[in-house]
Amino acid sequence: MAASGLWVMVGEMFPVCLHAAAISVATAFNQTAEWAVTEMLRSLSQQNLSAG
Repeated sequence: MAASGLWVMVGEMFPVCLHAAAISVATAFNQTAEWAVTEMLRSLSQQNLSAG
C-alpha cells in the first residue's frame, strides 16, 4: 500500500478526536516496517555477494 493510501485510510477509519494519535501510530509503524525491510534486504544482499 502506498503511503498516501495510509493517510486516506486513517482519515476514514478514526473519529476526528483520534486523528493525531492514529497518524502518529501509523507513521511509527510505517517507519519501523521500512527499517525492517531495509535491514532484511541489506542482509540478503551481503549474503549473495559473499557467496558469489
